[in-house]
Amino acid sequence: MNSIISRILTREEFIEQPLVFVDIGASGGIHSKWRNFAKWSTCIAYDPDSREFSCQDSSSNSKLWNKLYLLNRIVSDNIGSSSFYLTSSPYCSSTLLPDEESLETWAFAKQFSVVQEIKLPTITLIESLNEIGLGYIDWLKTDTQGTDLRIFSALPNHIRNNIIVSDFEPGIIDAYHGEDKLVDLMKFMDCPTWWVSSLKIKGSQRIHSRIFKMHNLNSFLVSSAIRFSPGWGEIQYMNSMTSNSPSIRSLLAAWLFSFSEGQYGHSLYLCCLGQENFNDPIFDVLTSLTIKHFYKPQNFIYHLLERITNKIKFTFSN
Repeated sequence: MNSIISRILTREEFIEQPLVFVDIGASGGIHSKWRNFAKWSTCIAYDPDSREFSCQDSSSNSKLWNKLYLLNRIVSDNIGSSSFYLTSSPYCSSTLLPDEESLETWAFAKQFSVVQEIKLPTITLIESLNEIGLGYIDWLKTDTQGTDLRIFSALPNHIRNNIIVSDFEPGIIDAYHGEDKLVDLMKFMDCPTWWVSSLKIKGSQRIHSRIFKMHNLNSFLVSSAIRFSPGWGEIQYMNSMTSNSPSIRSLLAAWLFSFSEGQYGHSLYLCCLGQENFNDPIFDVLTSLTIKHFYKPQNFIYHLLERITNKIKFTFSN
């Protein structure tokens, strides 16, 4: 895989326009999926909660990326200032106030306890891109605890509709006041431009905080005895590449991303588009490489085990 990544990303199209990755909500580190592309690419990582913004102090991150911008700022849908609520868990901090009353019925409620409220300047994503001198995004990941959709929808159409992959982490339950939820995001993204590449449902155990205290329970007992209920989702959208006539750069970047995500059917479709619209032998190479991947034994074994595991989970949950 590394050799084909190098072959594609050292082409003239990517020397002139390197891949751009944007990570909004980078507590815990920059999106690990991007490491193989980093050497030739630009990354912009944001997080206003510096407690777990570990990449901020890591010189290895700077060496990993061709260009890296680490911004300890709030990305919003408007420019100005905003309250930012630092919670017990840095991964739950948000510009939105946690809904403590609703969260009382969930095992992970303590993680949302506000320990400090601070005031910070806000910046829109487009304004930040303008400051850096960039006019496009290839892969966007947003995990802002309740504001993913408003940030994404505030982007101009010409930038938003040309993003190749978008990762979001919207809520399902009432965790924050006025949050963008999974249902809102899916409604907004319900158009021919996008298709859902993956959806992982995450959650917590449904148990009221006073029941915890009444029966002297601990987190280990609760997580062992009670199955989790859906609380939020990790959802990935890929650009269908059908809305406009895609450039050769867009098709090659989309192939890299879909192939790396195991979406080999979409990878072949992108190869077909490339072969039909561009007289470039690279698409024959990518077609051959993709087809070979269908016949790898480890892929068959992996997906077989995945189906067996899901069946076991379904059996025990019912």
